[in-house]
Amino acid sequence: MSALLRKSITDITRRKLRAALIIVGISISVLGLTAIFTANDTISRALAYSADRSTAPDIEIMVEQGSYNLAPILKKVANVKLLQVDSLFDSRWNINAAPGQADITIYGYADMQHVAISPFELTSGRYPQKGEIVLESGDASIQPVAIGNTITLNTSHSDVTLKVVGFTRTLGLTNPAVTGSAQGYVSNDTITLLGEKVANHIQVKAFNANSAKITQTINALTSVLMAHHVQVKDAHYDTDPIELSKRQLNGFVLATQVLAVGALVLTCFLIINIMSTLIAEQTKVIGTMKAIGGTRGKILRSYLFSVLIYGLLGTLIGIPLGAYAGYRLTLYQTANITLILGPYQLSWQSLLISLIAGVVVPLVAAIIPLWNGTSITVRDAISAYGVKVRRTEQVQSSRLGRILGLAPQTFWLGWRGMFRKPGRAWVTLAALVLAGIAFFSVQIATYSIQQYTLNFYAPYNYDVWATVRPQPKSTFDSALQSIPNVKRIERFGQQAFTTKWGVLQVKAFDADTQLYTHHILDGRWLQESDTQPLVLSDNVLARTGLHVGDTITLVDQQNKSTRWHIIGSLHDVSGPSGSLELIRKRGRR
Repeated sequence: MSALLRKSITDITRRKLRAALIIVGISISVLGLTAIFTANDTISRALAYSADRSTAPDIEIMVEQGSYNLAPILKKVANVKLLQVDSLFDSRWNINAAPGQADITIYGYADMQHVAISPFELTSGRYPQKGEIVLESGDASIQPVAIGNTITLNTSHSDVTLKVVGFTRTLGLTNPAVTGSAQGYVSNDTITLLGEKVANHIQVKAFNANSAKITQTINALTSVLMAHHVQVKDAHYDTDPIELSKRQLNGFVLATQVLAVGALVLTCFLIINIMSTLIAEQTKVIGTMKAIGGTRGKILRSYLFSVLIYGLLGTLIGIPLGAYAGYRLTLYQTANITLILGPYQLSWQSLLISLIAGVVVPLVAAIIPLWNGTSITVRDAISAYGVKVRRTEQVQSSRLGRILGLAPQTFWLGWRGMFRKPGRAWVTLAALVLAGIAFFSVQIATYSIQQYTLNFYAPYNYDVWATVRPQPKSTFDSALQSIPNVKRIERFGQQAFTTKWGVLQVKAFDADTQLYTHHILDGRWLQESDTQPLVLSDNVLARTGLHVGDTITLVDQQNKSTRWHIIGSLHDVSGPSGSLELIRKRGRR
């Protein structure tokens, strides 16, 4: 072993406390970077998974009683890319929280491990057998439930109890914590226990998702079904689901990236300060090594080897601790934004960044003070007595001292230490400012997402809703007003229309609604005397350039065009972020 190598190791082991502090400092930096980048990577992948509509159906058809044998025939219809026949059952789940029940949609598959449209992945547990069910991970936010528990579902004939054997997450599905509606998966044997007929749901992925083409495809599919004596109950094309605002979630991701960059910069400052202190302490040692023949390059490599050992030890400690801290940070942020996570894993990108931060960055940061420190001559190194103070600085300090004579000596010691090297002071100040900016960025983004989630359904004040076929309002009033504890009944409907800007989700309310709180920004709300009125959300105004007083043409699923008058605008965060949203008056039916 060479003398310089032995010196590198001796520098580490001779002062064990300082070496431990350096290793801890690097470990903390690596820990922070690993935690932030791992959490950022995990949340970003979960966001991409939840927003991925690539496997969502373009067309959904409900039939009275279909057959899996029809699938090969339906796949031959023009514009059909993928077709899947399964079972769908809408029910009510008995829960502890008021009002005592929650909506739940249950899908039944013959083979759960090969689902082509809207696939899901098992995050825990196993696939269900007869009398069992797997739930979406977010369903636990509606009713706390664990593997091995049972849930009770309402059916038309009786209540049915199913055993929970696993949890899933579904590609492109919004967290049930946001929508308030649960989702689960069962075998076809269990669907029959619920009293539903098998093969009543057809999902289609089209080659061309243009609304006109989709309408033609729906007509062709329904014609084939009717030709095979299959009654079609409903057929519609899919629109974007209600989901969390991507801008706010992207704001959180950006904030964590800023925090990660801040942690990396602070790591550089830490190494620079450590090596500057080490060089200042060993100035005479450097002079002695040069006096006995040591070259600048050899001395530099000796100190860099010490830094390499510090970095390797700090990285080995920081990465596993950072992975755990990233897991806890991910859980905390996921709880705030109600996002469903997949399997937690440390990506190779995060691992590479941690290795660079723990090993490469300390070496690069150490070069600056080491290069300056090893440039000293033998004479200057051996004769160094410390830091010199110019006479002018002494005079200025004495004058300032007489002016502020009441200040304690410890204050002046800190004051002179800060301004003796203004460059270092500014670097330290910049690091603190960057850390503060990153911290507040994360807090602001988190608070914004929390408020968005809390206010998602705030405009809606109903306690119970039911989906029925269109009926005159007088029929509802006479049938439901006599039920005890019914205070008010209102109608609601929604439908997707096509415009030159894309698909618009249109909601219909009674003009005198009290169960929907509307915050008008411009214009006015709906009135019974209006003809073809629309109230647009501010999202529509921003994306289309329309204004109150303009008209807009809507095309329905039957390719019929109508012109509507824009009479007002409002703000409603519950609208789909992937589509436009409008409000229209409920008809006089």
